[in-house]
Amino acid sequence: MIRRLDMADALLARAQLHRSKIGDHGDSYEASLLAGEVQLELKIIVKEMFDHLRSCLDYAAREVVEHTSAPSNKPVYFPIVGKTFAAKDFEGRFGQLMPDVAANRPDLVDTFASFQPFSSTNNYWISDFATLCNQSKHENLAVSSREDLRTIIERVEDGVTVIWHEKPDGSSFVRYSLMLLSGWPEDGVGECISHYISLTEIDDELLWFIDQCIAGIGRIIQTIRASL
Repeated sequence: MIRRLDMADALLARAQLHRSKIGDHGDSYEASLLAGEVQLELKIIVKEMFDHLRSCLDYAAREVVEHTSAPSNKPVYFPIVGKTFAAKDFEGRFGQLMPDVAANRPDLVDTFASFQPFSSTNNYWISDFATLCNQSKHENLAVSSREDLRTIIERVEDGVTVIWHEKPDGSSFVRYSLMLLSGWPEDGVGECISHYISLTEIDDELLWFIDQCIAGIGRIIQTIRASL
């Protein structure tokens, strides 16, 4: 019999396979950048990745319920809360989505709490991930020409050119190799505009966010497996 966690591993591997097919020259990501609109192939790949990754978490949650509780027909879902959700309310949400686990393994409440945004700002990605999955907003992909995204080019010691990006609030913006630049300054020093594929709902670059999700969900599955 295939364990739920084994299925989660297989779905994570499938998402990683899809990810390996985008982010290189000649692929649907680059084609979308060059065309100025997201290609259908890229939308399909992204939708499949998000579907697989969300299923990873739900399979892991079902493994926990089946391992710790009596058989039940109650629906089970991996709990994910928003960035403003209060830690004190989590046990109640956990009990709704993972019936009977808290009574039999109260330590697992803390384990699942550690994955949530209220435990660390490093977990904010999981809240954004749930938003995209629940409302299918990962289909809102767009090629963004961000004039307010400052791309700064400087020449430092030994003639090395350094490029970095800033959002309007001054925070950094992760650059991937296929990000396009326009308005490159003639002398190679100054500012220009960046073009990238974005998830417009959460204002993040597509490949960077997917990599965050794949790595984060991999860590979650490992933690759950170790806790059972």
